[in-house]
Order: sequence, then structure tokens, then C-alpha cells
Amino acid sequence: MIRLLRLACSVLALLAYAYAHAEAKLITVVTDTQVVDISLTDGAILGLELAQHAAGKNGRVALFGNEGKATIGLTGTGVEEPGRYVSARDYYDLPSGADSLEVRIVGTGTGDVQIAKSYTFHRGSYLIEVAQEITNTSGRVLHAKAVFELSDTPTAPSLGATVYSGPAYYSTASQYRKMGFEEIAKGKGAEPVKADNGWVAM
Repeated sequence: MIRLLRLACSVLALLAYAYAHAEAKLITVVTDTQVVDISLTDGAILGLELAQHAAGKNGRVALFGNEGKATIGLTGTGVEEPGRYVSARDYYDLPSGADSLEVRIVGTGTGDVQIAKSYTFHRGSYLIEVAQEITNTSGRVLHAKAVFELSDTPTAPSLGATVYSGPAYYSTASQYRKMGFEEIAKGKGAEPVKADNGWVAM
């Protein structure tokens, strides 16, 4: 009975996710390393899959997709995000032989302020370069600041293994260590480590 209830919750979460994406206008970008969905509502990255890493029988490894997203925006006095952006195409594919691909979306907010966002993808790389441009013909002085935010909000209990979200690091001296967000907020992060090897992840 509990298993059926969890399954029902997961199905409802998937339906809610599909409905949200049907409502939000998306463009898709495909490169040799990733498949990215960009929202034309606010320019956020709503979906990101690793093209070269399979996840069992379910396809690619998904970094975003269950309400997680990467927000790219602007805030400040006199700055208001447009309610909708436009793009030249709905689908972009890194051309054969090309080293990079730039995707640009443009929106016009209130008061004759135009905001453009560009996303540059590179062959053989997972890096996404993001730039925002403001064209101000309103005659008003604007004070804008860029906003970049990663969020992950699961909507239902998982039927599989749980996923850790937060900072982690590894070195031969300290081995694998995790630092929870609550620990960091309380100033109780992991002790400093001096090492000439290892990695740090978020």
C-alpha cells in the first residue's frame, strides 16, 4: 500500500512537471556534451542533460528537471524583467565542425527597456557562458545587478536512492567530506584542508 502511494505521488509529480513545461515556452539547445532547455518566460535553464553519460535504461543523466533550475536575471532600481522573451528558433544544434554556438533571446519590459540574454556553448565543454545586455531608451537612469541562482525543489518522495545536495570535497588527506547548508549557515563548515590534489563540488 505504501509503495503504491509513493508511486502515485511520483506519477503526480511527473504530470505536474510536464504540465508546467507545456505552459512555459521553451527552446532546446543540443551540443555534443549536453541538452539544455531554456525558458522564454524568464531566461532560466529549466532542463539540463549530459549527452555523453547514460543513466541506465532511462537515457541521459539529468542535472535539472524536477523543478530544479538555474536562474539568470537582473534586479535593481528601474529594472523589470520582461514577461516574455523571443528567440529566432525553438531548436538549436551545434553545427558540425563548429567550435561554439551562441543562443540569444530578447525581451522588452516596461518603460522602453530591452533586455537580451545570450548563452554560449562550446564543443567538448560543459561550460555555458551567460551574458545579459540592457538597452535603455527610456531616458531614466537604471541601477542593475545580475542575479544567478541554482535551485532544486523535489516535489515527491523518491522511489530510488536519495540525492545529496550541497558542497562536498575530496583529497587524499581528508578523503570524501560533505558540508551541509545548515552547518555552513551556522559557521560550522568543514575544517580548512591543505592539499595538492582532489576536487570540490556543489
